[in-house]
Amino acid sequence: MGGGKTRFLCEDNLASLIRHPGNFTVMCRQSGVALRQTTGEVFFSEALVSGSPLWKALGAVHNRTDNEVILRALVPSSRTWFTGLDHDNLERVKSLNLGGVYVDEVSEVSESIVNMLATRLRRKPNGVDIHRRLVASSNPEAGWVKSRWVDKQLPGHEFIQATWRDNPYLPEDYPTLFDSMPERWRQKYLYGNWDAASGLVYPEFKRDFHVVPAISPQMLQGFLRDGWRHMRGFDHGQQNPACCIGFLVGKIEDSRNAKKLLGARLDGRDPEFDDYWTVIAYRMYQNPGLVSEHRKRIHMLWSDVPRPGVTWADPSIWRRDRERPIVVKPGRVEAREASLYDEYNLKPYPLRGLRRGNNSVLAGINRVGTLYNIGHYFTCEDLEQLIMNTLQYAWKEASNEDLNFPERPIDKDDHDKDAERYGLMSLPAPRAKIKEEEIDYFERAQKLAQNFKRSPNRFRKLSGPIGVNV
Repeated sequence: MGGGKTRFLCEDNLASLIRHPGNFTVMCRQSGVALRQTTGEVFFSEALVSGSPLWKALGAVHNRTDNEVILRALVPSSRTWFTGLDHDNLERVKSLNLGGVYVDEVSEVSESIVNMLATRLRRKPNGVDIHRRLVASSNPEAGWVKSRWVDKQLPGHEFIQATWRDNPYLPEDYPTLFDSMPERWRQKYLYGNWDAASGLVYPEFKRDFHVVPAISPQMLQGFLRDGWRHMRGFDHGQQNPACCIGFLVGKIEDSRNAKKLLGARLDGRDPEFDDYWTVIAYRMYQNPGLVSEHRKRIHMLWSDVPRPGVTWADPSIWRRDRERPIVVKPGRVEAREASLYDEYNLKPYPLRGLRRGNNSVLAGINRVGTLYNIGHYFTCEDLEQLIMNTLQYAWKEASNEDLNFPERPIDKDDHDKDAERYGLMSLPAPRAKIKEEEIDYFERAQKLAQNFKRSPNRFRKLSGPIGVNV
């Protein structure tokens, strides 16, 4: 807040309209009401003030019916349309030929809508190929915006960090307004912290430490020869994607391949847990579709693993809420109660080894976070979707900043995170090594003797001679 991001959108939009006569742009926000009260207010009070010399020089006209500003002094005229991104307006946007799209508070908008807006950037005013672009502003939020602009830093994307320190027009005491705010709120809105303040479920995850090179089929066989076992976590989906993650589980000292793969990361692990298992997520299936399609694709993906081991699955697949036709005798078919578990065990390609996973969300999150924290859980770099979802997996926001976070993550695009929890919750909870204490037997005997003097009758009740018990 206070970085001037909305003002930047308005000024950049205006400059684009002036620089390229005949240009047509859209300035939008998810809510049309919020657009009028915030973005529109800044545009007309700071960027292009109604009745100002600049307004008159550009021959500006505000068509309030269509919510457009037209610069008639330019030949041909340039114009910009202010709109909320509700259904009716989206349908109109789909037919436009734009030279610029400006989205305020883009974290409120779905990624699919932003992608659609970007496909409208095809305008060539007067036949000139101008610099067409989509410019967006956002406060720090976990989600697709952070993933796309901050984490991935995709080609053709530029991220500009702006905080109150970059705005020389703010009052000097502006930061003091945040003194009474919750620390997370201050980190997020005053300092623009995209990581610690974004409500991430797994702040312990560090890409440069927890992401390891991909495991080749030859190295996979090496791990299995070293005695590492294989297991999977599975979350069912049909319209939403089903997800199956393969894990390797074993002890570091038992595997030359593990030492080679993890390398210097072994020095960053918590030595208190050296005796605990190390887990590597090395392969993942994720697709929507029918159960029969999932069975076949999962079978083919793990065809090089003779015994894939136990697959820990969402307990809901055992619910008998489906019907399956059964031929009881020639010419007679009956509908019998069935479950998804039954369907996953049908031939061909039955998904063997299904077991009920632990579906306690908070316990599972704590288990995964603990394994990250002690340095015993890693993800292979070719599982990019799992990595990105870990980086943006966030808690639900509180309805009031004075309240604590709801103890629930955002229930969206989390099928791989569910499958991950089912797998890792099958392991025992990590326990630190028991420290060996030096025992002073003379001191212990001395204390026993003193206790005997104070209460000899208690010792006489012990079975056997007193000397033996002492």
